[in-house]
Amino acid sequence: MIQGNYIGPDATGRVALSNKFSGVRIESIANAISVGNIISGNAGNGVFLVGTTAASNDIQGNFIGTAVGGTNALPNGLAGIGISDAPGNKIGGGSVGAGNVISGNRDAGIYLIGSGATCERILGNIIGADASGTAALGNTRWGIYLDRASANTIGGPGAGNLISANGTWGLFLTNSSWNTVQGNLIGTATDGMEPLGNGTTLSGFHAVEIHIGSSGNTYRRSDS
Repeated sequence: MIQGNYIGPDATGRVALSNKFSGVRIESIANAISVGNIISGNAGNGVFLVGTTAASNDIQGNFIGTAVGGTNALPNGLAGIGISDAPGNKIGGGSVGAGNVISGNRDAGIYLIGSGATCERILGNIIGADASGTAALGNTRWGIYLDRASANTIGGPGAGNLISANGTWGLFLTNSSWNTVQGNLIGTATDGMEPLGNGTTLSGFHAVEIHIGSSGNTYRRSDS
C-alpha cells in the first residue's frame, strides 16, 4: 500500500520538485494507492498503469495534479492517471473519501488506451474541479479519454464522477465500445446546478463525444 505520501511536491505539498517520469508506475497486480497521497508536479503521468499484469489495482482518496488541500493546481506533465492495456482497475469508489481529486494536469485527467484497458471502474472522482467541487481546476485537455478501451464503467448509482472545467472534452470515446456511463455530473458544480463547463481553454468541444468506431455504449441517469 502507498499511503500518505507526497510524490512530486516538496514537504509543504505546494511546490513541485518533479520526478522526471511518472509519480507512480505500476506493472503488477493488486496494489493500493490510497488515502492522502499527493501525486503532483511530476514530468510524466501522476499514476501510470502499464500492461496486462497491472490488474486489480485500487487508487482511492488521493490528490493527483493539485497541491495539498486540492484547491490549487500542481500539474503533472501528462495525465493524472494513465492506463495502458491494464485491466480491471478501480479508480475511486462509492464510499465517502474513496474518490480522488484528479485536476490541474497538463493532459487528461484520466486516459484509458488499448484493448487491454477493460473492466475498469471509475467511480466518485472529481475530475477538473477543486476538492469542493465548486471551482474550476481543469485538466488542460480531456476529463476522461478512451481509445480502444471497452467494457468499462464510468460512474454508477451513488458513485457518479464530477467531470467539469476541463480544457477540451469532458468525456471522449474513440474506437471504444460497450462502456457504461452512469450518474455523472458533466459540466456542472457538485450541486448539479452551477455551470463549470468543459471546453474551457479551447472552443468547439462537447461535454461528451462518441467518435468513430464506438458502439454499444450505455448512458444512464443514476436512478434508471
